[in-house]
Amino acid sequence: MKITSVNLARATIFLPGGTEITIGRIPIEAATKFLCERFGFLQYPKTLEDWMKPEGAIFAYGRHDGVIVTKMTIYARGVGVETQTNTDDCERIIQDLLSSASDTLKIELAAPISRKVFQSDLTFVSDAALNAIHPALNRLADKVGLAVASFMPGLKYEVTVIHLNADEAHLKYAPGAFRIERRAGIPFSENTYFSSAPMPTAEHTKALYELEAALLEKR
Repeated sequence: MKITSVNLARATIFLPGGTEITIGRIPIEAATKFLCERFGFLQYPKTLEDWMKPEGAIFAYGRHDGVIVTKMTIYARGVGVETQTNTDDCERIIQDLLSSASDTLKIELAAPISRKVFQSDLTFVSDAALNAIHPALNRLADKVGLAVASFMPGLKYEVTVIHLNADEAHLKYAPGAFRIERRAGIPFSENTYFSSAPMPTAEHTKALYELEAALLEKR
């Protein structure tokens, strides 16, 4: 297996109650200036309304220690950072923000982190096909192919998606699904896949390698 690109690495941390990052506690002009100077963001909130959006105050296209910060979102009770490297970089950027903001803005933001959420999106090429998951899926794919043979002869069906999720019915905050799917528009023969996971990038990558090894054993 070869990871060909990191489409998204995102880490979001949530601060406990009583440490909200609000315009009543932080002067937004000073905060905007500080963030743009420290990270060099090309896109940033320009109005009070931009800071008060439900989806958070969004900064984009900055840089920190050689890592491009594609997006940083400031929420009332947390911070999210996106890169195209890995979630470890995202966490380091968040920690730098919390510690440096405390020093520069004279506001204590480095409170204990109550929760972390990750997302990792990867594109990879594998030697294994998803068909190897279970023989019953191969038999089902063959039946579908026969069913359409009258108007599309020779068409071969394969397993193209694995989708794992938690029961979200009673969850206030859903961590997200784990999925693997063939990249759209790319021939099956090229074995190119996309995978999204609510996991740190390193753990996500390890899980994909382990799955590939298990599938190859069954061939």
